[in-house]
Amino acid sequence: MKRYKNKIGIGILVAAFVLTSLGCAKFLDADPYSFTSTENFYQTPEEAEMALVGCYNSLNSRNRLFGRDLPFILNGGTDECITREGISNDHTPFGLAAISSSTTKLKSVWEAFYEGINRTNHLIAKIEGVEMNETRKTQITAEARFLRGFYHMYLTMMFGAIPVKTTPDPEAGPRQQVEEVYAQIIADLQFAYENLPPRAKIQGAANKWSAAGYLAKVYAYMGSAKESGMGNDLNFALNSFDWVDADEAYDHVFTITTDIVQNGGYKLTDRYDFLFRETTRDAQYEECLFTVEASSSPSNGIYNRYSDWVAFGSPSLGGGNSRWFVPLAEAFDRYNISGNDVRRAHNMVRNITANSSVEEIGGYRYYNPTVATSPENGFFSAGKYRQRDAAQKPIPDYASDGLIPLLRYADILLLQAEALYHDGDEPGARDLLTEVRERAVKSGSTVTELNTSYHRVDFIQELVDERSRELCFETHRRFDLARFNKYTAAIEGLKSTRGLHNVAVPDLQANWKPYRIWFPIPLAELDLNPQLKPQNPGYGAE
Repeated sequence: MKRYKNKIGIGILVAAFVLTSLGCAKFLDADPYSFTSTENFYQTPEEAEMALVGCYNSLNSRNRLFGRDLPFILNGGTDECITREGISNDHTPFGLAAISSSTTKLKSVWEAFYEGINRTNHLIAKIEGVEMNETRKTQITAEARFLRGFYHMYLTMMFGAIPVKTTPDPEAGPRQQVEEVYAQIIADLQFAYENLPPRAKIQGAANKWSAAGYLAKVYAYMGSAKESGMGNDLNFALNSFDWVDADEAYDHVFTITTDIVQNGGYKLTDRYDFLFRETTRDAQYEECLFTVEASSSPSNGIYNRYSDWVAFGSPSLGGGNSRWFVPLAEAFDRYNISGNDVRRAHNMVRNITANSSVEEIGGYRYYNPTVATSPENGFFSAGKYRQRDAAQKPIPDYASDGLIPLLRYADILLLQAEALYHDGDEPGARDLLTEVRERAVKSGSTVTELNTSYHRVDFIQELVDERSRELCFETHRRFDLARFNKYTAAIEGLKSTRGLHNVAVPDLQANWKPYRIWFPIPLAELDLNPQLKPQNPGYGAE
């Protein structure tokens, strides 16, 4: 693996954390350190704060991660989302499970995550020498460690065994067993949990509960991977979860999620759709424990790309959507057939036109997409996000200054339900599913109708389905199918005869193999660092 130099200038410190709409102009007005090397930086408290901004910037820097690429990479090729027939571009392989070690976007993502890790390592190593308030110094260290744990977490859930990096500009190193990787992730997130305040001084930055939430997700991933036998049939020791004590892992999930529920101050915000609009931040921050921020400044270009996951239509009206990746009928059919679940009409839509009805929200105009009443409708799209009328935006109409929710309180409740079920409290677990569903009930219906419609004798299958209904297109599905060892069954169960876009299902099924629960180590990285071998199983013969 190459050495990822931490040059401060390359745009990472000029309002990279994009807090314009939050009134934090000091970040946007900061001078760039265009040619400042790490040897000359980290001298003052202000520089330490700026370096922290750079650590966050990797979340959506150059669209390589959550700002654009990862939603395609992690949503596609599941039972939620597929590449539309006839489309061919850099993202296409992910929607059809046609990934190889030479797939360009994998290299880009690998580099972006390690670039973020290296930035955190520089800050953690250098901040001890900065004369500043000790409490704030500890908090900055904790934020950096949170991000380091977060970046390692996504890397290992995507690639399995990876090199763990805790020093600046590291030399190339070998892959480490997932047991070692998770030990470091837990150590970093636990430190952040214990040392961050309940709310950050800047909205959108990590806090105590962000760290707690991801700790719970890590333990749930480990526990479910062990219990389900994830990857056991591949007989690949580096990626094995045999070392996990599932009972202990789920005890942690329950303890941590209980702390969040009782003390975190988060809630299910009243309107589900307000979680995914550009201008409803107050509602988003009620529920979101961690988000990817974006900027409304036309000068810095730090945007998210809602436009890939909105209704098909003119960007000037709040539409867009290349429809490179489109919903499968199975995702639509997962919802109540009577349409009593508002999440279905929100998450999967048709198009926006000049004749669409308009909704005013906080003084902003939103054109309402045409409701999809079946997966057979033309322009059937993943429309989870909502862009306002472009005439009200100071940035290009294809770009969004809206945040992307990465961790929501609804997810915390579902993780707690998972832990309760593991501990033998199925009624308590089902009560939490009911709590999540209550917000989704369409006017005139009842949550009892949803509970009856969605009931499965196999609680874990019901939980996995509910996670999809609530969290679809939010980059969770790939990991959920893998950790519960349900990926192959889900792909094999797709039907090519149901739904406008299921016509591409035979291609996905032909490409799918059980070893694809992990992505391959990028070939370019293997060429640079032979210690990354062995490659993940199944990809060696490419």
